[in-house]
Amino acid sequence: MICTLILKRFIFLVLIIRQPMVWNRLKQMEESLRDLLDRQGQGLDRLVATVKQNNRVQKRMKIYLKAAALQEVVTMVLRSDVDRNSTFDDDEIDLLVLRMQEHPDLKHMDAKVLKKKLTRGNRTIFTVLGKANDIYNSGASGTLTASVAPRSWGGGDIKRSVV
Repeated sequence: MICTLILKRFIFLVLIIRQPMVWNRLKQMEESLRDLLDRQGQGLDRLVATVKQNNRVQKRMKIYLKAAALQEVVTMVLRSDVDRNSTFDDDEIDLLVLRMQEHPDLKHMDAKVLKKKLTRGNRTIFTVLGKANDIYNSGASGTLTASVAPRSWGGGDIKRSVV
């Protein structure tokens, strides 16, 4: 299967270039791959199955990494709501800004910018969770995205896509 895939990719090149050395090189690559797999005792089908399994594992790992990033955001916000009244006053916003700046992915962000983004509009816990998550996703060095709260809480659904 992989050999035919490689063959298909090079057919286009051969049609454009029309050089016999490309066909020879392609045949050599296919033979080398088959020899390597035969020597290792693996068939081409087993290699393809292993590659597919690896892709499934990587997709699950991305989901778990997004969940961990989301958990970090929720933890920062919940720990900053000191009086546990589900609304954030200026002191609690300042505490959240400090916690966000201590996070390795957000160290580069300016405190004034963070505070301005967090204090805009409603200061309920769900709104602040959503804003903190948006800040994390836009400012984190990673490329993971996840939304904090379900739509019924005023947030978005958890997205399972990686940017």
